[in-house]
Amino acid sequence: MEIQKYTFGGINFLLIFKAFKLEHLQKELEFYKSKFENSRSDVTISFVEDLKKLGILKGGETRVDNSTYFYKSRLFVGEGYFYVMKYPFSYLVRKNGKKYEIFISKRQPQTLLEKFHRYIVRNNFLSPSFITDQERLASNIIYDFVNPFLQLMLIENKGTFVHASCVSDEKGAFLIPALGGVGKTTLSSEFVLEKGFKFVADDLTILRDKKCHTNLTHLFVYPYNKKLVSNVKLSFFDKLKWNFYRMLKVPPLRLRRSPLVVYGKENVSQTPKKIKNIFFLEKGNFKSLNSSKIDYNLIHSKMKNILLDEFKSLIDLIILVNSVKPGIFPDLEDFLEKVSFSLRYNLEGADSRIVQIPLEKEKIYPYIYNLYKKSSK
Repeated sequence: MEIQKYTFGGINFLLIFKAFKLEHLQKELEFYKSKFENSRSDVTISFVEDLKKLGILKGGETRVDNSTYFYKSRLFVGEGYFYVMKYPFSYLVRKNGKKYEIFISKRQPQTLLEKFHRYIVRNNFLSPSFITDQERLASNIIYDFVNPFLQLMLIENKGTFVHASCVSDEKGAFLIPALGGVGKTTLSSEFVLEKGFKFVADDLTILRDKKCHTNLTHLFVYPYNKKLVSNVKLSFFDKLKWNFYRMLKVPPLRLRRSPLVVYGKENVSQTPKKIKNIFFLEKGNFKSLNSSKIDYNLIHSKMKNILLDEFKSLIDLIILVNSVKPGIFPDLEDFLEKVSFSLRYNLEGADSRIVQIPLEKEKIYPYIYNLYKKSSK
């Protein structure tokens, strides 16, 4: 058994590897390694061989006694816990006071859809994602367990995620919120690689105490992130394969790399930075590239909407579980209220602008940089 401790934005996670190790996950979370008493963990994740041996799932793993089953979600809700049968992980969650305990076990594909997913998605030739099995498992743990439960704990402490890239300089941090595919990663990479800004976060930024906290979970690099692709080392064969699939415009083509590798350790912020600016990107049928100051209430509303869209799976889970056994999760109304409060608290005082980008417009970096310089005077 191996125990690892991590702290994200002041929230303590205890990871207990009992039955199996996830070396890539541990490598990815290295930046967050921490020291605290086990009793001070906010979320405990245990990787176990068999969930049935916990003694909680009475009746078996696929037919759980005294529970409500949701077929579409493959979710069982029992007294004080819920259990989900998923591929590649099944998991059980229960609440202990204000803390969460999560038990995870590996699960082999059983349905035709799961078997198809395993054959196609995990086949590096048929699905050229350039992501290994270990990287994919690490991504599953981070997006399905770490991020949702971190968000649940953050909002209890006036903190929250925001769906935004973030960079910083000596004057503070600025956020680049936008829907997926608008250009957050490309824009932030240009600020780091062209103007010497520090990388803080790529897609999800942690806010707490009115500061942006560094998020070094691995980022996805797509063919259109040209500057980042050029910074990633690929073997000769992989370069040929990458360029071949890029010409074919294969949709899932992407790399997953550490910001420390993509940008270099010297270009990554090591300490939380106070929020100074927000540039909210919107892409649409606009006549020209333009920007305007945005009302505090409006920026809050826009950022709340794209954040809730990012955590839609968590919200759906809260609704289902609370419909059977309230208490494991906060009430949905309470959850939404705390998200809203945390956003207002952390964004207050930041200089906020909305930037409208025409559909055909590609290079927006010089324009945003000039906006930033004017606001800094």
